[in-house]
Amino acid sequence: VLTRHQVIAALRRLLTASGTAPVLLVVEDAHLADEAGADVLHQLVAGSASGPPLLVVLALRSEWMRTSLPNGVRELLRAEGAVTLTLGPLEDDAVATLVAQAAAVAPADVERITAAAEGSPFFALELAQALAEGASGALPRTVREAIRERFAALDAPTLDGLSVLAVAEDDLDLASVLALTGRPEAEAFALLDAVLEAGALVVAGARYRFRHGLVRQALVDDLAPHRRLQLHREAAARLQASGARPGLVAHHWLVGERPAEAA
Repeated sequence: VLTRHQVIAALRRLLTASGTAPVLLVVEDAHLADEAGADVLHQLVAGSASGPPLLVVLALRSEWMRTSLPNGVRELLRAEGAVTLTLGPLEDDAVATLVAQAAAVAPADVERITAAAEGSPFFALELAQALAEGASGALPRTVREAIRERFAALDAPTLDGLSVLAVAEDDLDLASVLALTGRPEAEAFALLDAVLEAGALVVAGARYRFRHGLVRQALVDDLAPHRRLQLHREAAARLQASGARPGLVAHHWLVGERPAEAA
C-alpha cells in the first residue's frame, strides 16, 4: 500500500517529467475535493520550489469559499502568490455567439435562450441543444438533473422550504419568506442561511432572489399544480393577517384562485 508521501512524490515526478518546463495543473470543481485530495494539492505546491515552476488553477464555486472548502484548498487560496479571480456571468453577446455556434436555431430562439440563460454557458448550451433536437418548452433533462444535483446535499425540510420559496415570482422580502413557509422566524432565518450558503438564493439589497431564474423554474415545475395553489392561498392568508401591503396579498390570492389547469 502506498503511503501519502509516496503518492505525492509520484505525482510530482509525473508533473515534472517534461524537465524544466513550467507546469500548469487545472482542477475543476475544487470545492468538491475531499480533505485528502486537497492536502495532496497543497503538498504539491509546497514542494514545487525545488523543481520546475508549478501553477495550480482551482475552479470552484464562489459561494463555497466562506464555509465549505477543504482545508487544503483554503491553504492554497491563502498562500503567498495566490491570486483570486471572480468570474461573473457571460455578456449577452458572448452567450448569443456561443448558442449560434453550438446549434442550428433561429435568431429569435437565440435571443430567447440568451435571456433565459442569464449569462450561464452551461444553461445556454443545454437549452440550445434541446431546442435543436425538437424538445418541447420544458426544461431539458440535463438542466433539471444538474439543478437537482446542485442541491442534493440539502436535507428534506430545507429543500422543501426552498421549493416553497420558488413559487414567489418576484424578489422575496422577509414578510414573504415568513408567509410562504409558515415557519417561525428563527426557523425561517435558518432556512435562509442554508439556501444562501448553498447558492440557491443571493442577497439583493434588503431582499432575496434566486441566483438563476431556471433554478426557480425547475423547483416550481417539480411542485404539483394543486400544491402551488395551496401555497399561494396560505401565503395570502398569512400576509393579510400580518398587515402586509395589499398588492402583495392580492397577488397571492389571485394566483391561488386560478383553476389548477391554468397554473
